[in-house]
Amino acid sequence: MKTIAAALTTLLSSQHVAGFAPAAGVSRSRSISSLRMAETALSQDELKKMVGYKSVDDYVESGMVVGLGTGSTAYFAVERLGQKLKDGELKDIVAIPTSVRTKEQAESLGIPLVTLDTHSKLDVAIDGADEVDPDLNLVKGGGGALLREKMVEVCADKFIVIVDESKLCDGLGPGFPLPVEITPFCHEHTLRTIASLPTCEGCDAVLRMGSSSTNKPDGDEIAVTDNGNYIVDLHFKEAIKDAPAMASELKNTVGVVDHGLFCDMTTAVIIAGSDGISSYCSMALALAKVPTAWVPKHVLRHALLISNSQMRVKKERSRSTKTILHGRKRKVRVKLNKKSTLADRKEQVAYLHLCL
Repeated sequence: MKTIAAALTTLLSSQHVAGFAPAAGVSRSRSISSLRMAETALSQDELKKMVGYKSVDDYVESGMVVGLGTGSTAYFAVERLGQKLKDGELKDIVAIPTSVRTKEQAESLGIPLVTLDTHSKLDVAIDGADEVDPDLNLVKGGGGALLREKMVEVCADKFIVIVDESKLCDGLGPGFPLPVEITPFCHEHTLRTIASLPTCEGCDAVLRMGSSSTNKPDGDEIAVTDNGNYIVDLHFKEAIKDAPAMASELKNTVGVVDHGLFCDMTTAVIIAGSDGISSYCSMALALAKVPTAWVPKHVLRHALLISNSQMRVKKERSRSTKTILHGRKRKVRVKLNKKSTLADRKEQVAYLHLCL
């Protein structure tokens, strides 16, 4: 991992973000100079607004089905979408909200809303996160909408995460409690069961009280989600060692509805920091010092083998279709097999542009 991080640091030395080194299969691009931060420090709300607006500007096009996240950062993405619809910059958009709060905001802005019952396929979903690790795994659900967020965002072709740099971490867990949505029936039993899971060893499981939209107790009654369930917040002293394993174990626990670990779902993370706006993408760069890396199946469904400055991409669904990418000093030339469809080419080139 240290070798990978060092190689990325060397390749992307002009694009460094303090305290966050992307893992293998994760690349970063910087915004153009017009999107750099002002010299004076910006407030957290201003940072959130910048990434919220940029996500809509970069990823939402007319005719799309859009998933609308929940939370203080996603609020600005919804706001921007409403503005662009009102100004006529976007047309024929329908959106699926992930909470009652987001639904009310979208309705106030005149955004046409639908549900997964009528639109099971989304073009893009945009949401914030409570924590982001170097593999682009997330902790979400601080606002209590984790179940609806996951249901909507797992159906999106692209899941864009928008955060300020305070949400970046080396490992999930210690910086923000992991929310787990559970059924009210025998909830104390479920709470004890969760705390006894091998992957959750050492955690402090706390039932959320007061409002479901914050993990800080603000009332004497048990917090209830939009779905009528309870939330248990898992407090960890050390970083979660294997987030996907914990996600699987929690999901298989009777009484657990869902959890706030979003693993292998993220397409890109847009980050607002003191030095500008940056993007990380789940696509490996051609790194001479990294012999092997994998493109996540949910992003491109390709196996990626890296050798010096050449990358050979073999499509899993059609092993006869190959793509050779020649990269030197961030200049990339794409040579595609004639058997590749136009859609394949557009998809591959789009991700290259996003990564570089």
